[in-house]
Amino acid sequence: MQFTTIALSALSVAGALAQTTVHVVKVGSANGSLIFAPNDVKAAVGDMVQFQFAPNNHTVTQSTFDNPCTPISEIQKNVTGIYSGFMPVKATDTTTPTYTIMVNNTTPMWLYCSQGKHCQSGMVMVINVK
Repeated sequence: MQFTTIALSALSVAGALAQTTVHVVKVGSANGSLIFAPNDVKAAVGDMVQFQFAPNNHTVTQSTFDNPCTPISEIQKNVTGIYSGFMPVKATDTTTPTYTIMVNNTTPMWLYCSQGKHCQSGMVMVINVK
């Protein structure tokens, strides 16, 4: 009987993992554009968002709608927020650094690049805009 319970639990976990979607977002571009592509992602709870960093030095930093170029932790002191750290990538690099998050709810998540004036130049995105 215990084997059956363990086997069913394993199947349940495997089924949940099989339903997870990974959304890929490019951070920057090979031609130097200051973009997230796509800049609007619709993700279900449990989905993963994988950020792939193009050459330059970018971040993925969580903000708020009202303060799009300020870390959320400076606006809402009780929220740590998402922060990838700086990801310096040379054009000659043969690997692509990634940063992956799990979507825990469907509340809109506003993100930007905190490098220099990248955010002010429009390098922003949202997960689950309403």
